[in-house]
Amino acid sequence: HTLNTLNTRRANMLKSTQAQQHLPRRTAPRVARSAKSLVLSRRSSSRAASGTAMASSMRKVAILGAAGGIGQPLALLLKMNPFVTNLALYDIANTPGVAADLSHINTSIQVAGYAGDDQLGDALAGCDLVIIPAGVPRKPGMTGDDLF
Repeated sequence: HTLNTLNTRRANMLKSTQAQQHLPRRTAPRVARSAKSLVLSRRSSSRAASGTAMASSMRKVAILGAAGGIGQPLALLLKMNPFVTNLALYDIANTPGVAADLSHINTSIQVAGYAGDDQLGDALAGCDLVIIPAGVPRKPGMTGDDLF
């Protein structure tokens, strides 16, 4: 019984393979070409749509704590981000130096450094996004719970 079943399956597979070989050869490439052109047209239309989305979603971003160990690399990453147009860096000290360093990177993003309490309002004016990586360094014997 099992041998008959296997032989029947083999025969059916052979018939289907032979039937596929007798198909006209032009149909498969035409389908593949039309599917490929459909994918290409979708890609180009999505690129065009993303270009308009990119142009309308450019923003001013402020980093409060930009001179610290997290703020500096974060500012570098944002300087390379195509969705940012203005980058405002704020910290209690050393921020103008960080802004000067970042301004040497060849992108169209404008970078400004602000330091001290009197310039905080200027740094936040017109911002669409404010990121605060600033913190207080732990003193000897402090735990993470002591910071809150």
